Amino acid sequence: MAEPREFLAFMRVKGVFFFAYGGRLYWHAPGQLPPEDAAEAQALKAELLALVSDEALETLCSGAGPEEAGYLREERAAILELEGGLCRLEAELRAGMNRNRVEAV
Repeated sequence: MAEPREFLAFMRVKGVFFFAYGGRLYWHAPGQLPPEDAAEAQALKAELLALVSDEALETLCSGAGPEEAGYLREERAAILELEGGLCRLEAELRAGMNRNRVEAV
């Protein structure tokens, strides 16, 4: 079994992105996740969840009005995608957007 950071890096090379939303671990892949990769993700679930969780934006948005919070989330998603190298779906989910297009691990 790989170290969690190594596993994330290996999976990104394959086009698979892991992210957290609502305390759960999710993934986005160009196709079906191979069974051996799914098993390893399951075995590393707690460590992966800790690595990809980002609660700071929700804290920031909690006092903002709906329009301002939406703007902050859109800006955060763009930064995560362009500067962080994340796929758009992962960036949107980390920014608190677009909750209905993913599968949980």
